[in-house]
Amino acid sequence: MGLQIIRIKVAAVFLNPDGMGIVSQITTLQNLLSRVVDLGIGSGITKYIAEYRGKKDYQQLVGVYKTSITGFALTGILVILSCTTLSGYLAKLILGNEEYGIYIIFAGIAVSLTTQFQVIKRTLQGLLKIQETVILSLVSSFVGVAVSVPMIIFFDVTGAVISFALAAAIALIFGHFYLDKVAFKIDGLKLHFGKIEKKHLQNLLKFGGANSTVFISNTVSILAIRSMIINEYGAEANGLYQVAIGVATSYLSIVSTSIWQYAMPKVATIMGNVNEIQSLQNQAMRLTMLVLSPIIVLLLVTRELWIPILYSPAFMASYTLITWQLVGEFFRSLKWGANIVNQPYERYKFIMLQSLAVGVLSIIFFLLLKSKMGLVAAPISYALTHAVLFPFIYAAHRAYDNFRISRDNWMLMLLSVLFIGVSVILFYGKDVLNLYKYIIIAFTFLIWGYIGTTKNERVKLMKLLTSKIKK
Repeated sequence: MGLQIIRIKVAAVFLNPDGMGIVSQITTLQNLLSRVVDLGIGSGITKYIAEYRGKKDYQQLVGVYKTSITGFALTGILVILSCTTLSGYLAKLILGNEEYGIYIIFAGIAVSLTTQFQVIKRTLQGLLKIQETVILSLVSSFVGVAVSVPMIIFFDVTGAVISFALAAAIALIFGHFYLDKVAFKIDGLKLHFGKIEKKHLQNLLKFGGANSTVFISNTVSILAIRSMIINEYGAEANGLYQVAIGVATSYLSIVSTSIWQYAMPKVATIMGNVNEIQSLQNQAMRLTMLVLSPIIVLLLVTRELWIPILYSPAFMASYTLITWQLVGEFFRSLKWGANIVNQPYERYKFIMLQSLAVGVLSIIFFLLLKSKMGLVAAPISYALTHAVLFPFIYAAHRAYDNFRISRDNWMLMLLSVLFIGVSVILFYGKDVLNLYKYIIIAFTFLIWGYIGTTKNERVKLMKLLTSKIKK
């Protein structure tokens, strides 16, 4: 996703609005096809690779990789054949002109190659090679830009579309040899194509089924709420709501996802060690609050500065919507720490139940609030949904995992709620550069940081800041 965003921004510099519109549509098609092909299986690859890595059962680990890489290769061929067969129809439907059929074919090729690249990236995550995963991501992003710029300059829109497939091919080739080198350092581990093994295929499909339910449930609930917004308040209102959603998902989800990508496979390597897993759950919850709370407050108190910069002054009307969406993101993040055990323990029903609960409650709260509160009811319903679900999810983990939130985390949670709450109250209305409010927020931040953190955490932070300043 990050690689595609970079290329889209590059395309925006060199292409006219019409060309940019075509490239954006092709990107949307690729994202949709990637979702369909992946079926939520990607996270399962990470989980099972990590689990067998922890057990040092390299035969099963290789079996998961062979099943994944070979399966996605065959699925990729099917995608290419489908896009080739339906290229004219899809081009007419999506781009308004059958002559753009060749773009659809290249989109299919790009999706086929990208899904195999994702298998390599997920495998590195499962091997707990975090630094190597970051390096691979950076290289793939660099390749995307390096390929896109000359292709767009010399071949315009056609070059932009072809560059998606070309960059994916180069990234896949590099990723294959890089993974082979990294894996070989683990007791001579070799990963390669091979026969699809029924056991691993069934496990991955079961895992993917739960993730697909999450994706579908979230998508349906958002579409339902957006449809009601458009019907009652118009398309412009939906655009304002999209700004609120976009800010939260584009920036804050990076933090939660990064923590999850480390913590979830780590749990899979220590299955059965209850005390260590509980410690990891508390660490994940604590790290999420320590990172997200100040970011949320910073976004809240500087909205009048960054909304015009990232969007335009016309979107200032989304001011209040963003407030409640950010509050919702905080309550949503509280569940991540406890939930990192769900996928390693294969609690597919619990995962699906949570997702369905989020979707249903969001719609119910919106229907109950919209007549009195209007458009702002949408993000408020999101915040209420996650706030209401947190104690139930915590209770479930107490019952099944004997999970207990540590005293330090309870204190940090209380202080974080107060910190964010004070920010919401002071900056709910538009009041540019009110010095007294910023002084209060700064003072509240110091209280949150001093009381909410341990001495060891403060010492580590000071050492980190000192080292950065010296550099």
